[in-house]
Amino acid sequence: MLKGMEIARWTVLAAAIEAAATGLVLFARPSWFARLVFGSEFSDAGSALGRLTAIALLGLTRAMAESG
Repeated sequence: MLKGMEIARWTVLAAAIEAAATGLVLFARPSWFARLVFGSEFSDAGSALGRLTAIALLGLTRAMAESG
């Protein structure tokens, strides 16, 4: 049975994987993310903001990976 700290570690790991996957998709193809989530395309400014968000998510992933 998992103890409290082990459950927290697995939760942080799952969140890091989800953030990394979202960040990679946003960085590589913001239009795919927009189509999957919103059903439409991003404008040019939206694509730039999506890539900026991807960088922030990848930084968050790194911080979570180092803490776990």
